Order: sequence, then C-alpha cells, then structure tokens
Amino acid sequence: MSRTVTQERTASGRDMDGTAQNLPPGQLFIGGRWSEPTGGAHRDVVNPATGQVVTTVAEAAGEDVDAAVTAARNAFEDGDWPRMSGGGSAAP
Repeated sequence: MSRTVTQERTASGRDMDGTAQNLPPGQLFIGGRWSEPTGGAHRDVVNPATGQVVTTVAEAAGEDVDAAVTAARNAFEDGDWPRMSGGGSAAP
C-alpha cells in the first residue's frame, strides 16, 4: 500500500477524500504487514441508525498487542523517524 496506514479512512474502506482502498477485512497491521489476530477473534461494526453491519474488525489478543509494541519499539530505535527533524516527521 502506497499510502500511510495512519491516513484517516471511513468504515467503508475509503480515504476521507473518497478514494477506495483495498484493506484486508478483519486483519491487524503489525510490523509493516497485515495478519490475522492470534486468537482469531473478530467483531462486527454496526451502524446504530440502521443496524446494518458496516465492516468487520480484528480483536487483538495480548500476543498481538505485545507484537505491535515490539514492532513499534524496533521501528523507533532502528528506524529513521527518531532522527528526523520536526518538519521531516510531521504529517503532510
């Protein structure tokens, strides 16, 4: 995916500007890749106005959280981000 993961998206999988994105349903993004949650748990996101399921999201287990924290720590300690200037690390 060429766009950053932190870019805002609607529940429909579209960027806020309306551009469609192909996101893996019900997966976690950890360490630069999409994966199934360790426990295999998922949760439906329901539109409260209609009762309609909008999307399905992954429920991270403790192991997933640990992996995400480790990946973030490694990216911080070994990546470029902590050595960037304030302007270089700022969102566009």
